[in-house]
Amino acid sequence: MRQIEDRRRSLTAQGRDGWARMMSEWQADGPDAMWLMYSADYLLRTAGLRWAIDPVRLTYHVAQAGPVPTAPLADLDLVVLTHNHHDHVDEELLRELSRHDDTRWVVPHHMREVIGRCGIRQKRVIVPQPMRSVAVGPLRLTAFEGLHWEYPGRWGEGAPVAGIDASGYLAEWSVGREGANGRRRLLIPGDTRTYDGSALPDFGPVDTVLGHVWLGRGAALEPDPPRLGELCGFIAALRPTEKVVLGHLEEVSREPEDYWSRGHADQVRRRLAEMLQGVAIEAPELWSVVTL
Repeated sequence: MRQIEDRRRSLTAQGRDGWARMMSEWQADGPDAMWLMYSADYLLRTAGLRWAIDPVRLTYHVAQAGPVPTAPLADLDLVVLTHNHHDHVDEELLRELSRHDDTRWVVPHHMREVIGRCGIRQKRVIVPQPMRSVAVGPLRLTAFEGLHWEYPGRWGEGAPVAGIDASGYLAEWSVGREGANGRRRLLIPGDTRTYDGSALPDFGPVDTVLGHVWLGRGAALEPDPPRLGELCGFIAALRPTEKVVLGHLEEVSREPEDYWSRGHADQVRRRLAEMLQGVAIEAPELWSVVTL
């Protein structure tokens, strides 16, 4: 518990400066990149398009962090949602973003109630169909069923222990450099509880995988978390060729037994380094940038 309290105080102290730096970098012109907004929530700039995945602010979970200026987010071309869990849905921020006429939304069917609750205008919403790509400017998104239900064995076998409907995405965009099929490809499986890669579509090799750390229910205090090998095998099977980005860390509103720290990220990084030689493995700090 002390570790979480210390980290909460540290992030609170850094919050306004870190947020302002992130906003400035994101609004500027530059290479394709992604910024960590909160534990598993992201701002992106790809091929000049500015977009977000599950935008959430620290202050939504830590009131002491205080408000941050959100006016720069009027530059969002697109907001993409994955699932309806508290660390992925900042309803106050979504209501604010819904006022921007130029922002498009990709909202999966299992999150339709969020559209009404947050005042998102239906005419701005794309409800993606599984494995049917949608295009927003230079970005192409292909949605698929995420693996957020926790089954005791393989996906779909028996009754799930816990979970929720969720969506993952393959994001692709054209650039003036080499990438799979002449495009950059970012695979976003999202929060995953059943590490069964055979249940996901086979997208072939991708440039970057955005992997969310979860090593077992209530297992964060164990020295050898039970799902470490499963997570690493799952990420490796998605065939990243350049980079793995680890998220879902330092969610400071969690209880200690479910708090995934930078120490857990180090465990994952060491194991993945053995499995994915030549692939960079990064675990970004809050508000920091990762090039894509």
